[in-house]
Amino acid sequence: MITKSSRFLPLIICLLSVTDAVAQTAMKAPATIPTPAKIKRLVKGNITEVKTIDFDGDGKNDYIVRVRNGNPIDSDVYGSEIWIDSAMKIVKHEKWYNAGADFKWFINLDFDKTPEIISAFGYEDGIAYSVFKQNFKNGKDILLFQFNPVLIDDSRENKNFWGYPWDLVDVKVNRKGNYYELLCSFNHNVEGDFENVETPKWQRKIPVIFFDGKTTQPESMVDENLGTAKSMSAQAIAETARLK
Repeated sequence: MITKSSRFLPLIICLLSVTDAVAQTAMKAPATIPTPAKIKRLVKGNITEVKTIDFDGDGKNDYIVRVRNGNPIDSDVYGSEIWIDSAMKIVKHEKWYNAGADFKWFINLDFDKTPEIISAFGYEDGIAYSVFKQNFKNGKDILLFQFNPVLIDDSRENKNFWGYPWDLVDVKVNRKGNYYELLCSFNHNVEGDFENVETPKWQRKIPVIFFDGKTTQPESMVDENLGTAKSMSAQAIAETARLK
């Protein structure tokens, strides 16, 4: 059985991100590209990375630009992360942290066109797995809930493993029109990294969210009780997570 402490493995620096659910590629990861000339004209400073994805749901490519600020390599903050839409408007401006794991995937989990963010962010002693609703009005995304990731590996007889972010390929979903419900469980016995990760005080329950993938850590098998898996909307998961 995997224990909480055995999940705090040294992070792999990776340049890649039970069910009646429909298997499909639902969550999308940004792709790294050469810096376009129009980005160079708009963004001043030492651009170190540009990624592209449709992060606002208008069907056009947007950009996430990382800019170094001159801090030492071991600083807590490397620089800035600037989010630029397809009209070349800056819609978010965030700190670029010196984290061991910083993965983002985009997937539409509600009725509006803007995709939500599945995030895995943290350090070698704990990673926070979260779902955020984007907010372009003030640039401050809204945390819906944190979760424990369980990976189902079909190359290992569909056994369950802890979902390290570099091993995740897709999230288990059911499609509901133009958005997705997540396959999840609340009545489980899986312990996560939350001893070393700050959890919002309002969240009373931590759901398991199920993923497809290929584990690189076969010793991280999850054999705790996973409870009853069912498809739920992100809003329903968020509401259930707040209940006692």
